[in-house]
Amino acid sequence: MLIKKKMKKTEKLYKEKLIKYRTDYMELADNITDLFFTMDENLNYIYWNKASSVFLNLSLKEVVGKNIYDIFPNFKNTDIEEVYLDVLKTKKNKNIKTFFNINNKQYFFDIRVYPIKKGLAVLAKDITKEKLAQDALNKIEEIYCEFYEKSPLGYQSLDANGNILIINDTWLELLGYEKEEVIGKWIGDFLTPEYKEIFSLNFSQFKSIGKIHSEFKMICKNKDIKYLNFDGKIVYNPDGSLKQTHCILYDITERKKIEERLKQQTDAMEATVDGIAILNKEEKYVYLNEAHVKIYGYGSPMELIGKSWSILYDCDELQRFGNDILPKFRGKGHWQGEAIGMKKDGSKFFQEVSLTALHDGGLICIARDITERKKLEEEILYLGYHDQLTGLYNRRFFEEETKRLDSSRQLPLSIIMADLNGLKLTNDTFGHSEGDIILKETAMILKRVCRSEDILARWGGDEFIILLPRTSITDSEEIAERIKKECSKKTNQKIPLSLSIGVATKIEAGQDIQAVIIDAEDNMYKNKLFEKQSISSSILTAFKQSLYEKSNETIEQTNRVINLAMKLGKSIKLHSSQLDDLCLLASLHNIGKVAIPENILMKEDKLTEKEWKIIKRHPEIGFNIARSFPQIAHIAKFILSCHENWDGSGYPQGLKGEEIPIISRIIFIIDIYETMVSGRIYKKPKSKIEAIKELKRCAGTQFNPELVNKFIEII
Repeated sequence: MLIKKKMKKTEKLYKEKLIKYRTDYMELADNITDLFFTMDENLNYIYWNKASSVFLNLSLKEVVGKNIYDIFPNFKNTDIEEVYLDVLKTKKNKNIKTFFNINNKQYFFDIRVYPIKKGLAVLAKDITKEKLAQDALNKIEEIYCEFYEKSPLGYQSLDANGNILIINDTWLELLGYEKEEVIGKWIGDFLTPEYKEIFSLNFSQFKSIGKIHSEFKMICKNKDIKYLNFDGKIVYNPDGSLKQTHCILYDITERKKIEERLKQQTDAMEATVDGIAILNKEEKYVYLNEAHVKIYGYGSPMELIGKSWSILYDCDELQRFGNDILPKFRGKGHWQGEAIGMKKDGSKFFQEVSLTALHDGGLICIARDITERKKLEEEILYLGYHDQLTGLYNRRFFEEETKRLDSSRQLPLSIIMADLNGLKLTNDTFGHSEGDIILKETAMILKRVCRSEDILARWGGDEFIILLPRTSITDSEEIAERIKKECSKKTNQKIPLSLSIGVATKIEAGQDIQAVIIDAEDNMYKNKLFEKQSISSSILTAFKQSLYEKSNETIEQTNRVINLAMKLGKSIKLHSSQLDDLCLLASLHNIGKVAIPENILMKEDKLTEKEWKIIKRHPEIGFNIARSFPQIAHIAKFILSCHENWDGSGYPQGLKGEEIPIISRIIFIIDIYETMVSGRIYKKPKSKIEAIKELKRCAGTQFNPELVNKFIEII
């Protein structure tokens, strides 16, 4: 009893699952768009999906249980009947594509028949549209074949591997082959090597996209090369496989040659640094090279294509174009000159422009940015008329302006000639860079004093000249005095800044202006001679003061050296002229140190070899300074010899013994003694006894022994 209950329960569950399965199955079948139905062994309908109901306008209730011959009387003796019966018999799937008449209308179906338990399952896809399209395509192909055979264009048909199936006479005429030399051959055999490789790589791509549109180089029978354009369609079989390729070929050899020439010209235009643009007859841009775009500060040619050239110039320049440039251009068909262009950001720049008219009413514009060239021209022009160091006018400009202003309406016409005192001494002592500073300072003073209408120029190395139109001799002399006062205010130079000045004036028109310049120069030299003594004294005083300021020497130490030197000189009975020279040498023997850098003179640590070489130059510098002043020139050789050793190991000449002037030997001993007892920044002072001991130790090598003994007696 228990077993029977379990069996009934299992049977119930099975039936529920079966109902669920059939429900899901029917829902799935109803959702497909193709016709689907099932039949029993007698071809009676079991199931009929919604697509079948819609297509045949028969509901499921109208069909289920009925025989196919009742629904479709024309089914008898058809190909599809034969397929159904064969599947029932063999129990194997079958597929057929066939026409079927429904309601007096012919349809073409792709039908798949599957055996099921005691019947059939049929899936039918309506491919009527595809069939009609394919038939139409086949018909079109027939028409096209006839057309292509008679076409003035080359025609070829290729199989799935690219082998030639069909060609027309034009194809053969293009390349010079006979038909039997071509048919069945691979198309790549007629391409140049590089294009053969391109075709091989791209043929699969052509097949995937369904068309060919490309250019190839083909080899003629006579070995000529022709550019041919391939333009065609790929035809597929119903199963999707490639059937054949239809292409028309047209000769583009001449066009390619023109394109290559144009490309060369375009490449040349793009490579040039000049901006090249083409404008149409409306004077709007149709082409610009990259250089043209960059000249005007734009990022891309597209920013200017279609726009008028007028956006690249301001109002003033546009007015100039309208009034002057364009009338000349339109009259001659060409214009070349300079203009001021305007960049995208509004900034202006100098440009050189060339305009050439085209036969269609357009024009070619070639533009070049000449800003740097203009700057260089201005600089050259400036340098041509200016002194590079001081920025004043040069002698050339002054002479031209003198000719221009030498007229009666500029009278009285005055000339001021000024000579910078001590420039050579400054250059020799401190270097030309220091001399340049003094020249610049002088130029600035002269600029401040001169009026805007005056012509101020550098006349020579240390000479300046001023041309003063409509200026009397009195006014000119007042200006000269102001210049001197301004010079006296400058106290930051290594030597006093002073100018010797001469003035002359042209009063009458008949006077020669060159003679007036000579008079001014003569007056300047007279004043220089008159002031020479005071100038020299002021420079020497300045040198002494500079020496005290930049070293640890003091006036007191100098005075002690003078006193000791005079005592030693008198003790060895030097005559009076020698004593005078000794006194002068005692105060100026270290004058050359004014040119030694202060950081070396005041260095606390031991001097390096390089620094020591610089220090050892001061006797030569002092020698050159002394020679520049008449009042002390006679002691120059003594200054040069103040560091020569008795045994010849000194500097700078390596003199020995009696070769060394006696007053130089005296100063050398006393200077060393004073240094020892006074001390230096890098050395503590010694006692008198220690200093005497050191003098004795060095007697015979560094110092004259007899003079050392005499000096020790004195102190």
